[in-house]
Amino acid sequence: MALFGLMLVPFYIDRLGVAAYAVLPLATTITSYVLVVSDEISNAFSRYLVIAIHGDDQKEANKVFTTTLIGLGRAAIFIVPVVVLISFISPYAFQIGPSSATSVQIMFLLILLSALLMSFSACFNSIYTAFNKRYIVNTIRIAYLLLQVFMIVGSFLIFGPRLEFIGLAYIVSSAVFFVLMWVTSKKLCPALKMERHLHSKVLLKEMGGVGLWAVLNRVGLLLFIQASLILVNIFLGAEEQTRFAIVATLISMTNTACIIITTVIAPFLYLNFAKGNKINLIKISKTSMRFIGLVIAFPIAYLCVFAPQILTVWVGESFSDMSNVITVMFSVQLAVCVVTVLETIPVLYLRIRSVAMVTLSVGALNIIITAAVLILSGLGTMGAAIVWTLAMLSLNVVLYPLIIAKMTESAWTTFLRPLIPGHIALVICAAVGFAVVQFFALPSTWLAVLGVFFVLYVIYLVIALAIGLKREDKDLIRGGLPEMVTKIIPRWLI
Repeated sequence: MALFGLMLVPFYIDRLGVAAYAVLPLATTITSYVLVVSDEISNAFSRYLVIAIHGDDQKEANKVFTTTLIGLGRAAIFIVPVVVLISFISPYAFQIGPSSATSVQIMFLLILLSALLMSFSACFNSIYTAFNKRYIVNTIRIAYLLLQVFMIVGSFLIFGPRLEFIGLAYIVSSAVFFVLMWVTSKKLCPALKMERHLHSKVLLKEMGGVGLWAVLNRVGLLLFIQASLILVNIFLGAEEQTRFAIVATLISMTNTACIIITTVIAPFLYLNFAKGNKINLIKISKTSMRFIGLVIAFPIAYLCVFAPQILTVWVGESFSDMSNVITVMFSVQLAVCVVTVLETIPVLYLRIRSVAMVTLSVGALNIIITAAVLILSGLGTMGAAIVWTLAMLSLNVVLYPLIIAKMTESAWTTFLRPLIPGHIALVICAAVGFAVVQFFALPSTWLAVLGVFFVLYVIYLVIALAIGLKREDKDLIRGGLPEMVTKIIPRWLI
């Protein structure tokens, strides 16, 4: 799914121009702040619904579902005036290049409204989580993105490039997404119904308490790459922000890929928590961390080593000098991705407050230090990249693993050790790669970049998974895979 956004970037730059394109990442960044409220409340609600469904308590499940619908509906209505205000002031708050103020306002309004609709659709997410059917959500999301891309590319080619067409594509595809989520959820769990008389203010307050800290934690996370993007626009201008947005898009792509994996893992964590099996919950978390680390180590190393060639074929040679920024920021990206596995645990234990406070504190420091560096130093986007990297390093390699270990009453190294295999693989791959480029120049063509990547990645995966995972890790992973898949994969590999 992340590839859709990746492929559209050069199309946008070619059609809109560098300065005009800068407005779009700003709109999607602001959207992240709007989505955070209902998304995180929905994640908190999932805990209650999964426990009710696995406890065979249909009345309680309907009660949670009804309260979720009403709670998210009210949250969405409350946010609408904020959306309108943000849309109105957007051309005056940011540097928008040659784009007209009206076009920017319309695009912001439509994209933000689509975000609200997507956000309200999140009330159905917990149903798929409870029944371990998250692949349905991913399938619908792919259809949503395909429709969005088709509408944007088609309207640009037929009528010419206009920001309003992007907003229109967002709102239409979001409406289709909502309908598909609603219809498929009804088929998956027809017994789950909204019953107005079951709405509970007490339950809403309880779930809202968990959701509030989840929201604050997610807001804290948005004080990093999204905030850095906005600061670069304010202090360095639209064109520099576009250059930084190129790297931010790659960061988002890897985050999205890892989130897809962690959403598959989450139902198993919910199930074991509902059964009171803390040992297995910790074991699944550690195995997942090792697995994700090994899987993404080579792609990150490959991106860092061949960043100039990848940037040249993707967005043009004029952006190839951003390769050093990519290397700096992706040096910590493996840890960021691996630790996403642990995000579910504070919600399960109803102890997300400590995580949120730490995230907000480090996020605030990231904003303050980034602003100071951009104003006082001549480092430009590299300054923002260095500050972001140090902030994410402190969170994901130090603070989060230690907090979760304390929360689960485990040894302080419990969630630090699973970070090691992936980072060893990353260092080895990067060292070999940088040594090879001293004697071999990869051609700047898609065929060369993708061909070499896929061949080497297959070889790497066979070696890394065969020797990097313990036998118990492989057995645990095989237990969560469909039977048709386990028949294909040899036991020595997984």
